[in-house]
Amino acid sequence: TSGSRKLVAGEDSVESEYLEVVSCGDELALVELLDRTGPVLDSLSSNTVNELLSMLISYLLERRFMSTILPWLQQVADLSTTNGAYYLIPSARKRAQVLSAIQETSGMDFSSLAERRAVTQIAMKLRKLWGKCS
Repeated sequence: TSGSRKLVAGEDSVESEYLEVVSCGDELALVELLDRTGPVLDSLSSNTVNELLSMLISYLLERRFMSTILPWLQQVADLSTTNGAYYLIPSARKRAQVLSAIQETSGMDFSSLAERRAVTQIAMKLRKLWGKCS
């Protein structure tokens, strides 16, 4: 399908690391991997991106690991700006879930003004890109 990404040489090891950590559900190992690799959404398969975003959104709604997940959410906005709204998340339903969670979080109280500002900016950018997520 047009939304499916194909991995190129060298990306398969990153993909397999993420697949392993995501499938075992080890939260600490995932956060360590997210921090170690930095945002690499464009190096992961569509299925892995989908699974990973679900986990990141749950952390976002709980306001956990914010310094780790914000760069990843920023990459969602950046890649969607550069490559088109459907590049990372071809499913309108999934885009709606991601946007809804980010917008909901932007209205919460934050201990860090910088984190709140970052979430608000990502929400505004994605709302502009994805509109009503049609």
